[in-house]
Amino acid sequence: MPSAVKRPNKTLLLDRDKCISCAGCVGTCPDLALDMFGVDLQVFQDKCTYCTICVRFCPVGALSIEKSKL
Repeated sequence: MPSAVKRPNKTLLLDRDKCISCAGCVGTCPDLALDMFGVDLQVFQDKCTYCTICVRFCPVGALSIEKSKL
């Protein structure tokens, strides 16, 4: 029986006020956890592995990772 993968208690946060819809983060995400729909960036928490590549790539600091308050 396969064992369940334990996910970290983290959340990828998007500050929509800072986001400039450049889509640079979308191309950097190895897990396909980000996608653009028009000018709207969508975050897929279930795909994110919290590698921080998108956070480091974002030129305006619109993405961040926060530990969940559980």
